[in-house]
Amino acid sequence: MAGTCEVRFQWGLTVAYGFDTPWQVKGTNDTFQQLIIDLIPNKTYHFRAQARNNAGVSNGADRTLTTLEESSVLNPDPPSVMTLPATSISESSAQANGMVIYDAGSPGDVSFEWGASIAYGMETPWVSGFAAGATFSALLSPLVPGIAYHYRARFRNRYGVFYGADASFSTLSAEGISVLIDDGALLRLLEVV
Repeated sequence: MAGTCEVRFQWGLTVAYGFDTPWQVKGTNDTFQQLIIDLIPNKTYHFRAQARNNAGVSNGADRTLTTLEESSVLNPDPPSVMTLPATSISESSAQANGMVIYDAGSPGDVSFEWGASIAYGMETPWVSGFAAGATFSALLSPLVPGIAYHYRARFRNRYGVFYGADASFSTLSAEGISVLIDDGALLRLLEVV
């Protein structure tokens, strides 16, 4: 067609470019644009426009752009989660509690890490669908009576995994449990203290 040509961009980390966008048909006075994805954060890229028709190929001037740092693009403020005090503490279980403070605009999943030390070693299953302001809980069980346990809340979304502060509680002691003993001659009821 008269008055038309094909246009595209060449781009890359150097003036050798190395990457091309697909050719598009445009009128000779039209402007054009092309989205380029999967660029590396905090890098300077070179690019130039190209046009071609029956007369040949014409290159535009070299231009540069610098991508933003990843944290600036994705989430200026990272998501955060809070570990809340444990409730319903018994000899063999407790309820861990947490709250999503900020989700950076992306709801995600929650869970807890827990164990007898700050190494934790146990975790509750991830549960999805939690946004900023949502509280959540999980039953920690089975636990040993009279033992101190550590736990912390977790939140994950497309920005990564985020942790609340460590918290702890102690299970109730197993006092006053009645034990029936058969010594072969008679039955005795003992109180274990």
